Amino acid sequence: MANKLQALLLLTVAVFVAEGRRNVATLFCNDIRTIRAEVEVNNGETLFVPADCIKGRIQWNLPNPSTELDVQFQSQNPSNCFVSNYPERFANYEVIEDGISTKPYRGNEHCISTSNVQLSVPVRYYLVYINFELRP
Repeated sequence: MANKLQALLLLTVAVFVAEGRRNVATLFCNDIRTIRAEVEVNNGETLFVPADCIKGRIQWNLPNPSTELDVQFQSQNPSNCFVSNYPERFANYEVIEDGISTKPYRGNEHCISTSNVQLSVPVRYYLVYINFELRP
């Protein structure tokens, strides 16, 4: 019985580790914990943010510095702002708009003027939270 339990535990851990080791971006909207979209970043897929998603979070698991996450906002008003609760020295992602890169941090949010933007990380992290909200 103990061997079966150990084997089941080992299998569970192996599946969790294998599943969690992907460069994946997940979208959550309007403070609801339901996943609205998920893309495999290594495949070059675009993360589409629906028009009704006025405030949300992108959870980027195992982002790779050699990849960029393409994000396209579907709202007609392209005034989305990337905000961060972290101080400048802990800014862990970059917003690339029209070839210009900025790092949002507390007190320095970055609002985009287009519906398409790319996100990147300067170094490898385990998990990056990217918060955004629509501003009139």
